[in-house]
Amino acid sequence: MRTQSIDPYISNVFKSVDMKAFEVLVHTMYHIKTISGKADGTVNVPSELSYFQIKTGQQDDTGFATSYEDINMEVPGQIGTPYKFWGQTLHAFTLPAKDSEKPALDLFDKAAVEKSFLNDSVKLLNRGVVTLNILNQPILRVAPIGMIPAGMAAKAPSVFGFDADVAAQTVENGVDGVSGYPIDLYLEDQISFDFRVNFPSGVFKLYNTLRLGFAIKGFLIRPRQGGGRA
Repeated sequence: MRTQSIDPYISNVFKSVDMKAFEVLVHTMYHIKTISGKADGTVNVPSELSYFQIKTGQQDDTGFATSYEDINMEVPGQIGTPYKFWGQTLHAFTLPAKDSEKPALDLFDKAAVEKSFLNDSVKLLNRGVVTLNILNQPILRVAPIGMIPAGMAAKAPSVFGFDADVAAQTVENGVDGVSGYPIDLYLEDQISFDFRVNFPSGVFKLYNTLRLGFAIKGFLIRPRQGGGRA
């Protein structure tokens, strides 16, 4: 990860850390939201999805309970005192529902392919506007969701009528040699942020309950655990 920021203030904060009292750790903030689908095509993706605005253990706005498998926020929309966080890369990915036992794809059934988890994932990644605001000021707006590479998720075989490598990159949401969308997100004390996904061109059917997640990777400053360093 980077040690220099476009914003000199961020770089100076991390260069001037008192290493006797504080420690700098690699840290990931994540929120993986479960979104309902239905096999008969009667459920649409919500028109707006809000991320990082609840704390671990609270019910998500899609109606599902959360644990550390879903989100690792201690304070909704903030890093919390006395921590400081410099987020450097943003990652987007899709996953099957946690209790799903269905195969990801039925290679011999075209109708099943059209209603598969992988096809729902492709639809999600090809749509949506991702917006990140700090103190109600936008610092990032990206569309579609698939513009944000993750470097992970399900791999697709060549069943969509085109080359397997293209299929894998589409669903895996990966770009060769790239993992994460570069950002400069700095949080401290009471600085709040807002992260949303909207579908302004209209909603669409989801045939599977699945999970759409975002992760922000960077550096965390926290008080040194077990006391200061001599």
